[in-house]
Amino acid sequence: TTPQEALCYTRAASIVIAEGTSTMHEAAALRTPALLIPGTIQEATLLAQSLAREGAGEMLEIKAVTAEAVATIFREALSGSTARSAMTSLAHDLVTSGGGAMAAAKLVLEVAERQKTARRAAA
Repeated sequence: TTPQEALCYTRAASIVIAEGTSTMHEAAALRTPALLIPGTIQEATLLAQSLAREGAGEMLEIKAVTAEAVATIFREALSGSTARSAMTSLAHDLVTSGGGAMAAAKLVLEVAERQKTARRAAA
């Protein structure tokens, strides 16, 4: 499969299960609903959490993945509801609206603040 074919499949899909940041970005940019199940890489977790926090995606942590949880999210994604359409539009806007450097800087500052808070709590 070529990268171009993979993007065509992502665009044609009714829903995508996204584990990594590339798949999350691609699904959002193509307005394809995605179930975000980030792996162990911190960047994927942060992106999934950010999209979920903004109301632009549904996220499940690996330990929360069950047949019932996935089925519920799939039913919602496949319902064609206005809320689902709004979610995919918001995800699209978040990943394609520019501000790349500013968005990256904001994320770096958020991560630094979280680490600083965690260090204080541990001390």
